[in-house]
Amino acid sequence: MQSLVKLVHIVVKKLAAIKKLRQRLFYGSAIAVLFFLGWVAVLHGVANLSGVYAERKLNKWAVQSAINQKELVLVENSIKRALNLQPDNAHYHLLQAKLFEWKAFSDKEHANTYLKKATSSLDASINYRPNWPNVWLEIALIEHKLSRYDDRFQQAIITAEHLGGYKQDVTLGLIRLGFETWYVRSAFMKGKLIEAIKRGLATEHTAWKVLELAKENGHVRIVCIVHRRLEGASALPAQVAECS
Repeated sequence: MQSLVKLVHIVVKKLAAIKKLRQRLFYGSAIAVLFFLGWVAVLHGVANLSGVYAERKLNKWAVQSAINQKELVLVENSIKRALNLQPDNAHYHLLQAKLFEWKAFSDKEHANTYLKKATSSLDASINYRPNWPNVWLEIALIEHKLSRYDDRFQQAIITAEHLGGYKQDVTLGLIRLGFETWYVRSAFMKGKLIEAIKRGLATEHTAWKVLELAKENGHVRIVCIVHRRLEGASALPAQVAECS
């Protein structure tokens, strides 16, 4: 900050030394624009660093399937800082929603309150980036956690599939959600699950991950049925051990 003040004093002295008023105004305006752009860049950098830190910690918790209470306040402050500096950034609103999900996970008594806050953050994210399939998928996940399988849930699934059916993370997310909602006995969701499994089995890169998801959720039989129906269109071996 002191360096910035010194720089401003130097610039003011230099401008004062220019005798012609027109030149002084020209250089003064140019310097003002440069200062403004530099300040915007600094704010963007601070927001980005805060967002990166928060996302890294949220991803770590996801891998560990556990929240670190010591890091919770730091993550919360980082996301608040990022949003204060860039309130129209869809990604930071998504990070805030994920933070509320973790709060719901760690505080069962107030879980629904945090999940509803997550919904508000996702609505803000969609407002700034309506064509982001990952946020639509996240909306569906929150609705599932709230046991709300209404029009909003179905619209989120349809939109996520429409916008991100080609993305591996969205396809695997829809499959996981389909497995988790199997007990709901929704014909709509079962149909979407089958379509997502077909997309997942179409490439070797995702096919084995689909099978792993099925094993984790106890739905190997479903994947095997789709695999056999696809015949040569499935990237899994024809005689995969799990389906024999």
